[in-house]
Amino acid sequence: MRKTFLSVIALLCLFSTEKLLAQNTTTPANPNAPEIKFVTVKHDFGNIKEGEKAVFEFEFTNTGHEPLIIQSAQPSCSCTASHVPKEPVLPGKSEKITAEYGTQGRVGAFTKTINVSSNASTPSVMLTITGTVQAATVTPSLDKNQNTMSEQKK
Repeated sequence: MRKTFLSVIALLCLFSTEKLLAQNTTTPANPNAPEIKFVTVKHDFGNIKEGEKAVFEFEFTNTGHEPLIIQSAQPSCSCTASHVPKEPVLPGKSEKITAEYGTQGRVGAFTKTINVSSNASTPSVMLTITGTVQAATVTPSLDKNQNTMSEQKK
């Protein structure tokens, strides 16, 4: 009797949980929601010299029917910065998200991402920048003392 009672309670709990989960996952999508459409979500800088600025602007358009609000553009590390529009992007209008990679002291290949969060129907988009930083070439400079010494030997 006790096992039957516990089995009935367990089944009721399971059924209630399934019903609650089904209610939470069937929220209708907003047909007027803003849509964010990027021209490209990936940019390859190719080979760049150490110390040069690596900057790219990811252009996007709000193809939805309500204003698009960019909540954040979170880079994957502190060597990358992003700049987003502060004002809502109206339907049909275009804007840019700027990605900037600091090349100083970072010789070698890199792949960095920026996670863009917004109120769009697809609330998260990942932007990617790649490239290879080449070491800056050092040109030898003459020291004034060395130049004077060579002149004295003549």
